[in-house]
Amino acid sequence: AGGGAWLGALVFTYFGTEIRKLIQKRFKFDPMSFSRRRKMYLFWKRYGLLGTTILIPLFSPMISIGIAVSFQEKPGRIMRYMTVAIFLYTLIFAVFKEAVVKWAV
Repeated sequence: AGGGAWLGALVFTYFGTEIRKLIQKRFKFDPMSFSRRRKMYLFWKRYGLLGTTILIPLFSPMISIGIAVSFQEKPGRIMRYMTVAIFLYTLIFAVFKEAVVKWAV
C-alpha cells in the first residue's frame, strides 16, 4: 500500500502540472471560485507543506501534492515530506490492522 502511494506521489510531484494541463485541455472546467481559492490559500499560509502531508489520510496524496505544486513548492521537498508521511501512515495503519484482527478473533 505504501509503495503505490509513494509512486503516485512521485508521478504527481514531478508531472502534476503537465497532467493538470492535459486534463484541462480534454475536459472543460469552470475556474475555481474565489472562496475556494481563498480557503486553499489560507490553509497553505497557516499550515504549509507539513499540514498538507499530515492530512494525507483525510484526502489523498494527490490532493496534498496538488496543493503543494500549485503553491510552487520544490519537488524535492514535497517528496521528502511525502515519503516520511506515507511511511508513517503505512506503519500506523499496519499496526492498527493487526490490533483489530487480534481483537476480532
